Amino acid sequence: MKLVRHLKKTYFCDTESNNLQRLKFSCFAKIHYAIGLVFKNLLIFALDFEKRGLKPLFFCTMHLAEKISQLVQEFLKDTQVFLVSVKIAQGNKKIQVIIDGDTGLAIEDCTKVSRYLSEVLEEEESLQMAYHLDVTSPGADEPLLLLRQYPKHVGRKLQVNTDDGDTIKGRFKSLESDTLVLEEQNKKKDPIVHTIKFNEIKEARVMLEF
Repeated sequence: MKLVRHLKKTYFCDTESNNLQRLKFSCFAKIHYAIGLVFKNLLIFALDFEKRGLKPLFFCTMHLAEKISQLVQEFLKDTQVFLVSVKIAQGNKKIQVIIDGDTGLAIEDCTKVSRYLSEVLEEEESLQMAYHLDVTSPGADEPLLLLRQYPKHVGRKLQVNTDDGDTIKGRFKSLESDTLVLEEQNKKKDPIVHTIKFNEIKEARVMLEF
């Protein structure tokens, strides 16, 4: 009698397990089919755009950012001004180009880049709709993204967050190749000197002093 009960229990468990597996497979198959259907519709949509001589926005956003980056880098080649980043939002309607300079940045620098980009984009018809182009310098609260941005901030206070989770606040003493040297004040002892590799930095910001 006990053996019969055990067999019934085992059979029930196996059946329940099989049903669960079939359910998982069914869900996976439906998800796979849905993803395939989405990509199929996107491809049809893109081909339709291409036949009409248009460019689907979600396909060209990345290419547009790369193109603008190349244009700006080429325009600023052999100058003290350089590209930091290109941000595109709102379906290609808003383009923000952030530039910086080795010894500072003038309004004229932003104006020249803005005028050049506007002319090239209009000539090549890269954008087939109204857009807002903003060429600007990094804001005071913007993080330092490039190693080239650091030298002009020697002597200022930085807050550096490392990949290890450490937060270091100190005076930026020097930049040796790709290594930052920060001096952290210690009330009880001598200042603590930190050396931080650029590739170990998660985020670094200039601390405003008043």
